[in-house]
Amino acid sequence: MTYELAKKIKDAGFKQYTNDIDADIKSWWTPDGDVIVPTLSELIMACGDGEFQLKRTKMWHAVIQKGDVQNHNWSHALTPEEAVANLWLELHKC
Repeated sequence: MTYELAKKIKDAGFKQYTNDIDADIKSWWTPDGDVIVPTLSELIMACGDGEFQLKRTKMWHAVIQKGDVQNHNWSHALTPEEAVANLWLELHKC
C-alpha cells in the first residue's frame, strides 16, 4: 500500500495502533506521527457486516453488499489491500 493511501485512511479515521512486539508492522514515520499500514484482514473486518467479495480480473475488486441488492459499494486497485482500503474509504465518506 502506498504512503498516500495509508495516510488517507488514517486521516479518514481508520484506527491506528502500535504493537511493540511485532517488528514486522509496516509503517511510515512522519512529523505528525506514524502512519500504520493495516493488514488485509484488518481492512476487511473494518468494512463491517455484509456480503463481502474480493476478486481479481485484471485488477482487484472489493465489493460489499449490505441488505438488498441495491445497497452495495465497490472499489478496485492493483493490490487487494488497496482495493479494500479504497472500499473502506467509500463506506466512510462524509
